[in-house]
This record gives sequence, C-alpha cells and structure tokens, in this order.
Amino acid sequence: MRNSQELWRTYQAASEWHKRPSEVIGILEESMEQDGGFTAYCFDEAVHYFGSYVTTAVEQAKGKTEQQRKGAAENILRKYLGMPTKFRDIGELGRHKVDASARPDPPFPMET
Repeated sequence: MRNSQELWRTYQAASEWHKRPSEVIGILEESMEQDGGFTAYCFDEAVHYFGSYVTTAVEQAKGKTEQQRKGAAENILRKYLGMPTKFRDIGELGRHKVDASARPDPPFPMET
C-alpha cells in the first residue's frame, strides 16, 4: 500500500465483501506458497488495525448538532487519510491566545 487512502479502500472492500484484505488485493495465494501465509496474515492484521482505529475515531466524533457531528466525523476521516479538512475543528476554538500588545493602531487618531 502506498498510502492510507488505499489502505482504507482495502479495509472497506474486505469488510463489504467479507473477504480477507490479502484476498482483496491478491497476495494471499502468493503468500501461502512463499511463507505459509504469514505475509498475508501480517497484512490482514495491519489493515484491520488501521480500519478499526479510523472507524472508531469517526464514530466517536462529537458536535452539538447532527450537522456538526457529521462535519467533525468527515474531518477525522480526512485527517487519517491525509486529505485537507473541509471544516474548522471546533476543538481548536479557544486554544489560540491573542496578544493584546500586537494590535495594530486604529485607523483614526484616538484622543486621550
């Protein structure tokens, strides 16, 4: 697998078709001949671990409304798949501190 998107697609296909990930991509038979299936087993374990981890993270997405929860879930999935996020992470709100001394001068003179 070259990237997490391919890994995710393999996980989804294996789950949907009730097959081992190594069967989906066609390495099971070759692995059985070469090492008794150990490579296929390791690949299956890695795909299952990644897919289960991402699925759990997506299912645990939080938001005040259903729309916010769906947006958070999409952001989580995009993060794990190495894609840019579409929505601002509400968990980041309030974490940024503003330096009051760095404010620009007002556009008009202030009288004191």
